[in-house]
Amino acid sequence: MNNIAIIVKYNNLDDEVIYEGKPSFQIVEEKVKEIGLPYYIFSSIDNKNFIKFDGTVNSLLKQIDFNVKSFNNILFFNSDMPLYDINLVKKMLKEHEENLADFTLSENYPEGFSPFILNRASFKKLLLISTGNNSIYSYNSIKSLIELDINSYDVEIISPDIDMRFIRETFSTKNKRGYILTKSLLEKNVTSSNLLDKIRENPNLLRPLPIYITIELSSYCNQKCIFCPYSKIKKDKLFSHNLEKLINEISIWTEECFVEFSGIGEPFLYPEFDKVIKIIMEKTNINFIIETNGTLIEKYIEKLREIKNLTLIISINADNKQDYKNIHGSDDFDIVETNIERAIKNNINTYLQFVRCKDTEQYLEGFIKRWDFIKDKIILKKYNDFCFMEDKKVVDLAPLNRFPCWKLQRNLYISSDYYLSPCYQDIKNSIGIDLSKKTIQEAWEELNNLYKKHWENSYPDICKNCDEWYIFDM
Repeated sequence: MNNIAIIVKYNNLDDEVIYEGKPSFQIVEEKVKEIGLPYYIFSSIDNKNFIKFDGTVNSLLKQIDFNVKSFNNILFFNSDMPLYDINLVKKMLKEHEENLADFTLSENYPEGFSPFILNRASFKKLLLISTGNNSIYSYNSIKSLIELDINSYDVEIISPDIDMRFIRETFSTKNKRGYILTKSLLEKNVTSSNLLDKIRENPNLLRPLPIYITIELSSYCNQKCIFCPYSKIKKDKLFSHNLEKLINEISIWTEECFVEFSGIGEPFLYPEFDKVIKIIMEKTNINFIIETNGTLIEKYIEKLREIKNLTLIISINADNKQDYKNIHGSDDFDIVETNIERAIKNNINTYLQFVRCKDTEQYLEGFIKRWDFIKDKIILKKYNDFCFMEDKKVVDLAPLNRFPCWKLQRNLYISSDYYLSPCYQDIKNSIGIDLSKKTIQEAWEELNNLYKKHWENSYPDICKNCDEWYIFDM
């Protein structure tokens, strides 16, 4: 047996009908047959028609090794990616064989159009490397193992004529948003070669649902950070609408997403924060993030420690009291440092954030040294001028060529005065939509017109002057 295909089935959404009366799993299976490959189906789901593995990478590779005795090359397909492009797969396999590659993948395409290809010797090596690895198998698991020692492999990369990384989507049925995205492309007969043309015809295909929603509970703040617009705006409002109802609407509408409590103010100044904690604990399908200066969290530590779907981001920006006071305009360093230690000790998923700008860059080295013990949970955030503040960037990270805004494609922002905007750049609600007059879904869909203009290189002033369009949140 020369080449074989492995179809990995690890969720149930691939059994839901998506196109022409067929579920994703069936479409993938038919495409593998059309390519002409013998195949095996491995699944973490109990089914007599599938070879069982326990969901981990090592278990999958062990089961392949045990059940498939003869092959030169193996192609890894996932059952929740029905947009696999047969012509692209054939091209990849041809290049893989002609160049005697160890590992072949496509790059600069959105995820979901091509499998990975691995030769037998490399498969055996990965099987050995994965021993004792209990990580759950996902689309990029094989690639991640290769990248541990990529110079040891002969890697073949297939790329399109036009770089399509800016689309930044995974076309998979793994969640509601991905299902709608993938379904819409199947219905329009999209392939890897005509994808850009189809999206240009209807850019809103990429906006079925938001994935990252920011809610400003408070535009009050107890600090005056030198990089923040708070002291220049001072809206000083509290979110006064029914937060529980809003989160319920978001939960039903998106089914799963990220909700961040942040904005211009300090979220822990919201007077009913106990209710916020209750909501977070109840909505386990949503990943919640709280971005805070960390001064007020002590009284909530015991409750926050019980929450598994919560990430805490604490902005501290310094390693000592004097530097902290220079940056934050307050003498709270000891309080915040103690609260960080409490949060970590109580196993709260905690990240520390440093905003890089001309006023803080001199403190960066000390910050990294001070917090080195959690260096894998340090966020270095670029400076944001919010389209009206002084430019204090220390480095220009913007791509050379502008593309449609990722935040407009995936995010939305709900201010304390209950306006919906594409993102927090719209502090003054210049393009914001009043949610007391429209539902959140109606407001989201109204922004389709703005997103279409981005594809036409036509930008309103706030977008034209923005430096956040290429920042990707989750």
